[in-house]
Amino acid sequence: MRDWLVVLSLAFLVGACGAGGSTEADIATTTTIPDGTADKPVSNDDRPEPGSQQASHSPEPVSEPILIPVPAPVPEPSKPARPGLPTPPPPRPTPQDPEPISDDAIRDAIADLADRLDVNPNVIDVLDARQVTWRDGSIGCPAPGLAYPQAEVPGYLVILRAGDTSYRYHAADAAASFLCDNPQGPLEGSA
Repeated sequence: MRDWLVVLSLAFLVGACGAGGSTEADIATTTTIPDGTADKPVSNDDRPEPGSQQASHSPEPVSEPILIPVPAPVPEPSKPARPGLPTPPPPRPTPQDPEPISDDAIRDAIADLADRLDVNPNVIDVLDARQVTWRDGSIGCPAPGLAYPQAEVPGYLVILRAGDTSYRYHAADAAASFLCDNPQGPLEGSA
């Protein structure tokens, strides 16, 4: 019985591989349409490619590939992705709006500048007035050769304009403002 199975298997393999003196003409006339409707001759141009799922001479069923799902990135709902444009970076945290400085501090800075320039205070414009944090005890206006405490100092900045020139007034909290001739900026995020 075992020998009979071996012989049958070899005969099946030889027949499936086209051995035994078959020619392309013989194969073309004996190939059937895979849907099983009827035995029709098929030309070599109509035959499926070897190894494809439609090949009628394949003794083994073709297994489907196993698909493994991969999570796709999902754009943020507030920022839809636009084709052709780079994805914007996430927003940086913004500092809270600083508390406004007192009107008296602004009036004092305007009065001082008007007196220095000998002009009417009404020709002086306020470009900026806000609370800031200074990098050290120099309050953003270091004098050459002096050492200052290396600690952050809360304060405020007033920028005025008279004509085409701007002037910066610096101050620490609870201290009077002063005109700074050699200004340095406050800490990042406070300016």
